[in-house]
Parts: sequence; C-alpha cells; structure tokens
Amino acid sequence: MSRNSPTNTRSVRTKKSSAPPQRVYRPKRNWSLVAAVLALAALGGVLYLTEMNVLLSWAVALSIVAFGLFGFDKRRAQQGGARVPEIVLHLVGWAGGAPGALVGMRFWRHKTHHAEFWISQFGALIIWAGLLVAALS
Repeated sequence: MSRNSPTNTRSVRTKKSSAPPQRVYRPKRNWSLVAAVLALAALGGVLYLTEMNVLLSWAVALSIVAFGLFGFDKRRAQQGGARVPEIVLHLVGWAGGAPGALVGMRFWRHKTHHAEFWISQFGALIIWAGLLVAALS
C-alpha cells in the first residue's frame, strides 16, 4: 500500500479473475457525532413537549437515542452494512441512555450475549438513577 492511498479501504475480489483485488474507498461515519446530534434533537423535543427537569429530560432523550441505535445496529448486522461501533453504544448508555439501551438490547435481541454490555449498562443505570434521585429530591 502506498503512502498516498486511503487507509480506510477494503479489498474486493472479482469472479475468478487473476487481476489483483480492486480497492474500494468506504468513508467512515462519525457515529459519536450522529449520536450527539440525535440526542440534542430528542432533548429539544422532550423539553418542548414536557416541563420535566433538564437532567431527567436528558436521560429520556438519550434513552430514545440508545434504543434507536441498538435497533439500527441490529439491522445493519443482519444486512451486512456499516455498524455502530461498540464504544458508541457504551458511551450513549453512560451519557444517560442506559434505560433505553437495556430496553433496546431486550427488544431488538441485540448484544444480549455480551456480558460487558449488561455490566456496563446496569452500572450506568445505577449511577444515573442515583443522580436523578439526588436531583429530583
């Protein structure tokens, strides 16, 4: 691979050809940015439609995003498309979307055999439950 070639490429073989594999450029998606934009949009919607505490609204908004990301990642896994990185799924849960992540894991039946997801999301849920109880009392 030359120095000027893109690093985000994948070899594609053609049917029984002796030609070398072609390089196809596949741009990376910044899933953290996508999750942040969705979270802010959901937060704006929750705050506009209700008069909840901002911290509670944030947790609801991120739960909606986490639920959707788990469903999206499940569909992409079935179709063989670009997946949401596991770190993004973990971070959305830790940022406040743990309830939605846990519901999404069960509803979509996705990542349910990965112990690190259960441990991570339950840990985030306990911490966020404590934060919300402290903020609302």
